[in-house]
Amino acid sequence: MRVAYYSHTGAVSGAEIDLLQVVAALRETDPLVFCPAASELARRLDAAGIRTRGVADCAPRMSASPTRVAAGALATLRAAAQLGVRLRREEVDLVHANSIRAGLVASLAQPVHRRPVVWHLKDFLPTSGLGRVIRRVARQADWRIAISEAVRRDFCTGPGLLERSSTIHPGTTLGEPSREPGTLRAELGLAPSTPLIGVLGQIAPWKRHEDVVRALAIVRRDLPDARLVIDGTAKFRRENVEYAAALRRLAGNLSLERAVYFGDHAGAVHRVYDDLDVLVLASVAEPFGLVLIEAMARGVPVVATRAGGVPEIVEHGVHGLLVPPRDPEALAEALRAILGDGRTRDRMGGAGRERAARSFTVAREAAQIEAVYRAVLARRR
Repeated sequence: MRVAYYSHTGAVSGAEIDLLQVVAALRETDPLVFCPAASELARRLDAAGIRTRGVADCAPRMSASPTRVAAGALATLRAAAQLGVRLRREEVDLVHANSIRAGLVASLAQPVHRRPVVWHLKDFLPTSGLGRVIRRVARQADWRIAISEAVRRDFCTGPGLLERSSTIHPGTTLGEPSREPGTLRAELGLAPSTPLIGVLGQIAPWKRHEDVVRALAIVRRDLPDARLVIDGTAKFRRENVEYAAALRRLAGNLSLERAVYFGDHAGAVHRVYDDLDVLVLASVAEPFGLVLIEAMARGVPVVATRAGGVPEIVEHGVHGLLVPPRDPEALAEALRAILGDGRTRDRMGGAGRERAARSFTVAREAAQIEAVYRAVLARRR
């Protein structure tokens, strides 16, 4: 099968990491990725030997503001016009849109390129009228893949949406053996016995990093040596950059400037995971939680919010602990329970590793996606 993948953005975050892993693991598919030229995503694809075609960036913000909606609609239509013409020149059987925005563009371009379109749903929809418009366009898709049942239930609320849809959980390659040990403690000058908490991934307000910083202040009343590393970048929006700066100020206000470390080990995250005692995901509503399966694959227990797609990954008390969103006290209690008991850490870490190896591999994800392609193409014959 010859499949064209379309990414509306060239920046790399969870959705794009998933794409990079999947296209490298395909067995029956010849991938061709359309993405912004000279971008981080294009560079990573080129390095992996995956063919690419450069297109314009199309990252309109999903906002209720009439001005932004109008600007976003214009950008989407321009991107659709370009993509439709470019796809029509290629010998491809199917178009796989790597996000909701990409799905909008690919479906609007369908009268020109005339290929079946698969939407990969990796986010929750806005609750504004824009969400209703997106659902209306999504009904044209030949199939809709959701990264979690939570996303599928959120998106497919309307006639004609649940049909031709399925949930395929992302996978990770971090379960594969690594010869390189963790390096984070050495970089930070921390002893092996120092309790070390990690938050990895995109820095954004909805990720609620501030709850983890506040929880650390509580944990240090009993474990004064405990440390927190926030490893990731603030990208996509200006408020994310402002939020990262606010986190640094919060750490200072709580007298934690020497206990909270900021870094970015993109491309070598196993070196961070392998030195952590526990990983935290404090998001208000996480569509899936790629960092959770990455940590579990490395044998790291997790503390996460009981919201979004997280309960589909983590069983409370088995692979880690689940807490309510926006509750630093509950986070602190869960962290103390894991940091204070080595046997619990080992048990949860081992159970998480087994679950990741069984249910969250990229090979499994790629095979399930290719099964969708076969079904879609069979319907078109």
